[in-house]
Amino acid sequence: MNIAELFNLIGDTEKMVEYYEKAKISSESAGSDKLKKIVLQCAFNALTDAKCFTKATEIQRELVNFTYLDVSESDSEDEERKQYGLHIDLDDLSDIDGAVNDEDEKRKITRTRVKPKTNLQKRNEKGETPLHLAAISGNATLVGKLIDQ
Repeated sequence: MNIAELFNLIGDTEKMVEYYEKAKISSESAGSDKLKKIVLQCAFNALTDAKCFTKATEIQRELVNFTYLDVSESDSEDEERKQYGLHIDLDDLSDIDGAVNDEDEKRKITRTRVKPKTNLQKRNEKGETPLHLAAISGNATLVGKLIDQ
Protein backbone atom coordinates (compact mmCIF):
# COMPACT_ATOMS: atom_id res chain seq x y z
CA MET A 1 0.00 0.00 0.00
CA ASN A 2 2.89 2.37 0.69
CA ILE A 3 4.17 1.85 -2.83
CA ALA A 4 0.73 2.67 -4.20
CA GLU A 5 0.71 5.87 -2.14
CA LEU A 6 4.10 6.79 -3.62
CA PHE A 7 2.75 6.33 -7.13
CA ASN A 8 -0.20 8.49 -6.13
CA LEU A 9 2.20 11.25 -5.08
CA ILE A 10 4.12 10.91 -8.33
CA GLY A 11 0.89 11.01 -10.31
CA ASP A 12 1.10 7.59 -11.97
CA THR A 13 -2.48 6.39 -11.44
CA GLU A 14 -2.14 3.18 -13.47
CA LYS A 15 0.68 1.88 -11.24
CA MET A 16 -1.20 3.08 -8.16
CA VAL A 17 -4.30 1.09 -9.12
CA GLU A 18 -2.12 -1.93 -9.90
CA TYR A 19 -0.50 -1.90 -6.45
CA TYR A 20 -3.80 -1.38 -4.66
CA GLU A 21 -5.14 -4.41 -6.53
CA LYS A 22 -2.10 -6.41 -5.39
CA ALA A 23 -2.70 -5.27 -1.80
CA LYS A 24 -6.36 -6.29 -2.08
CA ILE A 25 -5.39 -9.74 -3.38
CA SER A 26 -2.85 -10.12 -0.57
CA SER A 27 -5.45 -9.21 2.04
CA GLU A 28 -7.88 -11.73 0.55
CA SER A 29 -5.23 -14.45 0.61
CA ALA A 30 -4.51 -13.60 4.24
CA GLY A 31 -8.20 -14.08 5.00
CA SER A 32 -8.50 -10.81 6.87
CA ASP A 33 -11.68 -8.90 6.09
CA LYS A 34 -10.55 -6.04 8.28
CA LEU A 35 -7.32 -5.69 6.31
CA LYS A 36 -9.21 -5.84 3.02
CA LYS A 37 -11.53 -3.09 4.21
CA ILE A 38 -8.53 -0.91 5.10
CA VAL A 39 -7.00 -1.49 1.66
CA LEU A 40 -10.27 -0.64 -0.05
CA GLN A 41 -10.71 2.54 1.97
CA CYS A 42 -7.17 3.70 1.16
CA ALA A 43 -7.67 2.87 -2.51
CA PHE A 44 -10.99 4.72 -2.60
CA ASN A 45 -9.48 7.83 -0.99
CA ALA A 46 -6.48 7.77 -3.34
CA LEU A 47 -8.63 7.30 -6.43
CA THR A 48 -10.98 10.13 -5.52
CA ASP A 49 -7.95 12.37 -4.94
CA ALA A 50 -6.58 11.33 -8.36
CA LYS A 51 -10.04 11.96 -9.93
CA CYS A 52 -10.46 8.39 -11.18
CA PHE A 53 -14.14 8.30 -10.35
CA THR A 54 -15.08 5.20 -12.35
CA LYS A 55 -12.66 2.99 -10.45
CA ALA A 56 -13.51 4.75 -7.18
CA THR A 57 -17.21 3.93 -7.57
CA GLU A 58 -16.35 0.24 -8.13
CA ILE A 59 -14.32 0.20 -4.93
CA GLN A 60 -17.07 2.09 -3.11
CA ARG A 61 -19.53 -0.69 -4.04
CA GLU A 62 -17.17 -3.24 -2.51
CA LEU A 63 -16.89 -1.09 0.61
CA VAL A 64 -20.68 -0.93 0.92
CA ASN A 65 -20.75 -4.74 0.98
CA PHE A 66 -18.24 -4.68 3.83
CA THR A 67 -20.25 -2.17 5.84
CA TYR A 68 -23.31 -4.44 5.65
CA LEU A 69 -21.25 -7.39 6.83
CA ASP A 70 -19.65 -5.40 9.64
CA VAL A 71 -22.92 -4.10 11.11
CA SER A 72 -23.70 -7.36 12.91
CA GLU A 73 -20.12 -7.73 14.13
CA SER A 74 -19.85 -4.13 15.30
CA ASP A 75 -23.01 -4.39 17.42
CA SER A 76 -21.57 -7.22 19.48
CA GLU A 77 -18.19 -5.47 19.68
CA ASP A 78 -19.86 -2.24 20.87
CA GLU A 79 -21.58 -4.12 23.70
CA GLU A 80 -18.26 -5.65 24.74
CA ARG A 81 -16.56 -2.25 24.61
CA LYS A 82 -19.29 -0.69 26.75
CA GLN A 83 -18.79 -3.31 29.44
CA TYR A 84 -15.01 -3.33 29.23
CA GLY A 85 -13.37 -1.25 31.91
CA LEU A 86 -16.42 -0.51 34.04
CA HIS A 87 -14.60 -1.66 37.15
CA ILE A 88 -11.71 0.77 36.63
CA ASP A 89 -11.82 3.99 38.65
CA LEU A 90 -10.40 6.74 36.46
CA ASP A 91 -9.69 9.03 39.43
CA ASP A 92 -7.15 6.51 40.69
CA LEU A 93 -5.43 6.37 37.31
CA SER A 94 -5.21 10.06 36.43
CA ASP A 95 -1.66 11.36 36.51
CA ILE A 96 -2.49 15.02 37.02
CA ASP A 97 -4.54 14.55 40.17
CA GLY A 98 -2.24 11.80 41.39
CA ALA A 99 0.80 14.06 41.25
CA VAL A 100 -0.99 16.74 43.25
CA ASN A 101 -2.17 14.21 45.82
CA ASP A 102 1.34 12.77 46.15
CA GLU A 103 2.75 16.23 46.86
CA ASP A 104 0.07 16.87 49.48
CA GLU A 105 0.80 13.54 51.13
CA LYS A 106 4.52 14.31 51.22
CA ARG A 107 3.80 17.66 52.85
CA LYS A 108 1.62 15.98 55.44
CA ILE A 109 4.29 13.42 56.17
CA THR A 110 7.01 16.02 56.60
CA ARG A 111 4.81 18.17 58.82
CA THR A 112 4.03 15.43 61.31
CA ARG A 113 6.01 15.84 64.47
CA VAL A 114 7.56 13.04 66.42
CA LYS A 115 6.65 13.25 70.07
CA PRO A 116 9.72 13.36 72.25
CA LYS A 117 9.87 10.51 74.70
CA THR A 118 10.01 12.35 77.96
CA ASN A 119 9.64 9.17 79.97
CA LEU A 120 13.33 8.39 79.52
CA GLN A 121 14.41 11.75 80.81
CA LYS A 122 11.91 12.06 83.66
CA ARG A 123 13.67 12.11 86.94
CA ASN A 124 12.36 11.43 90.40
CA GLU A 125 13.04 13.42 93.59
CA LYS A 126 16.53 12.00 93.89
CA GLY A 127 17.35 12.69 90.19
CA GLU A 128 17.19 9.08 89.07
CA THR A 129 15.83 8.15 85.63
CA PRO A 130 13.82 4.97 84.98
CA LEU A 131 17.02 3.42 83.61
CA HIS A 132 18.78 4.09 86.91
CA LEU A 133 15.91 2.59 88.87
CA ALA A 134 15.80 -0.55 86.70
CA ALA A 135 19.56 -1.01 87.04
CA ILE A 136 19.43 -0.54 90.83
CA SER A 137 16.59 -3.06 91.20
CA GLY A 138 18.40 -5.55 88.90
CA ASN A 139 15.65 -5.79 86.28
CA ALA A 140 17.74 -6.70 83.20
CA THR A 141 14.82 -6.97 80.75
CA LEU A 142 13.58 -3.47 81.59
CA VAL A 143 17.13 -2.11 81.33
CA GLY A 144 17.45 -3.68 77.86
CA LYS A 145 14.13 -2.17 76.70
CA LEU A 146 15.04 1.27 78.03
CA ILE A 147 18.42 1.18 76.32
CA ASP A 148 16.80 0.12 73.01
CA GLN A 149 14.44 3.07 73.19
